[in-house]
Amino acid sequence: ARRMAVTRGASKRRRTEAKHALEGPTMSGDTILRIVALQGLRSFEDLGRVAAVSTTLRDTVNESLACWIQTAEHMGRRGDKLTKGNANKILLLSAQDLRSLSYEAVELDRIRVAHLYDATDVMDVARAKYGMTDGLKSARRKRVQRSGAIRATQARKRKASEVEQAERRQVLCAAMHRLDSTLQPRADSRLCNGWIRDGHGDPDSIAITMLEMRWLHSTKFYKKRLRYLREEHRAFAGWLPPHEYRAHMDDISADAKRDTVKHYEESGRASEIPPSLRR
Repeated sequence: ARRMAVTRGASKRRRTEAKHALEGPTMSGDTILRIVALQGLRSFEDLGRVAAVSTTLRDTVNESLACWIQTAEHMGRRGDKLTKGNANKILLLSAQDLRSLSYEAVELDRIRVAHLYDATDVMDVARAKYGMTDGLKSARRKRVQRSGAIRATQARKRKASEVEQAERRQVLCAAMHRLDSTLQPRADSRLCNGWIRDGHGDPDSIAITMLEMRWLHSTKFYKKRLRYLREEHRAFAGWLPPHEYRAHMDDISADAKRDTVKHYEESGRASEIPPSLRR
């Protein structure tokens, strides 16, 4: 029985070895994808997905002209097109580079029209411009470096802007607290935002206006008068361009403020009016 067990074990091992010999050496996933990529894929986007799998595959895609040409031919046979945006993103070609190519114009909506180019034609332009593939790889590296430098510059400017805005906010808060310790900048105020974001206006004047507006909006008369004047404007003025509409709204607010001050003065409540609004 012991001899039979040994025989069965050896026989199983020999069968396994024979099976592996017939199948040949196993290939890794990267090797399979490399072979497939060199034969071309369905689209340049698919090439990008393969290149993102590993460093080896990225080098294969970047350094092999065959996979780009084959992929472009596959796209051409299926009738797949490239937009200007894709040609710029994938092959670093500008609209000026594509000016001599024929294209298919497709309306995206009432305003936008897309220009669709044949993939093989676009590939020929890229080869003529960069010499493929070292030239394209070098151009990509420069674009990445340039984009990184731009992002770094934007980050520095954004940080500096945030510091400046914080300083201007403190200045405005100080101006407001000199009038009233409970007065604060409002997020929906054009005056406050104009000063904090861009330095427009004078903080002391803005503080006075904000104190006036807080008092006006606390009165029923002002809110009622403002609503009436706005409804009257909508009934008779009709539609206006945005800048004209805003100017009309400012005039209406000024009229409602004047009427409110007059009402409080005539009703013997002038002492409730902020000093800056008293006549």
